[in-house]
Amino acid sequence: MLPPPLEHAKLQILNGTGAGKELPLTKPSVKLGKAGSEVVQINRRPDGHFIVCLDQPKGSAPSRVNGKDIGARSVKLDNHDIIEINRLKIESFHAS
Repeated sequence: MLPPPLEHAKLQILNGTGAGKELPLTKPSVKLGKAGSEVVQINRRPDGHFIVCLDQPKGSAPSRVNGKDIGARSVKLDNHDIIEINRLKIESFHAS
């Protein structure tokens, strides 16, 4: 059973045309990216939010958290982590 959503868990876009836009993490899972491009999913678990890469087309830059490739693993998101998907940079906010 999943815990209730963290009241203040959200993502904020840092660059591009959506810079400043906030995306609340209220659902059990959220997908980011476009088909045929980099696609990641953020899942809410009892011990926090985790990001996993679902699709990384050959030749595309890998998705990263704080400059480290996500690869095939699931990475726990902490407050102020920087997520990079293609050229997009997103900051995660997780208030306790």
